[in-house]
Amino acid sequence: MKNLKFLLLLLVTITSISSFGDIIITKSFPNRICVKVNNLNDFPDIAVIGVSECLAPFTKDQVDIIDSISCLNINKLYPFTFYAVKKAYLEKKGINNINWKKDKNVKKSNVAINPDDFKHVDWNAKIDVVELHLDIAGYDKDEAAFIFYLSKRIVKYEKNIPDDVKTYNFEGDFSKLKKSF
Repeated sequence: MKNLKFLLLLLVTITSISSFGDIIITKSFPNRICVKVNNLNDFPDIAVIGVSECLAPFTKDQVDIIDSISCLNINKLYPFTFYAVKKAYLEKKGINNINWKKDKNVKKSNVAINPDDFKHVDWNAKIDVVELHLDIAGYDKDEAAFIFYLSKRIVKYEKNIPDDVKTYNFEGDFSKLKKSF
């Protein structure tokens, strides 16, 4: 009898809870996320490397050299980190033979791209492409890091919606940064 009362109470509770089963909340990603470093020519002895950290076991991270002309498409599922390395060291060692997280000749940047930052809740407009334009501010010897900043973000929408372009300025002090490490 006690079990029957408990079951009846559970059934009444479940049926009296309001549900919103007809509302679907979606978080959409852009079709493409691409990154461009604008002022690489100001740092001729430095190579900027993008590492897409694969989270699956027994797989290698995807490693790409970033140039100032093309826009590097990044994987929407994995975090993306930038590293700076001297071109001579990169040529000597080889791009696939460097441990990007532990090598003392490699400098991690202060900027990383997390795909979760691009989720948005907008039921009317879908994003086609997000272009991130980064500039190198310099090398901070105190933090042993290469400092990047977002200089421009262009969001291109589908369905003939005008692009959303935002520009940004560096908020730090250029005089405290060096051009090389």
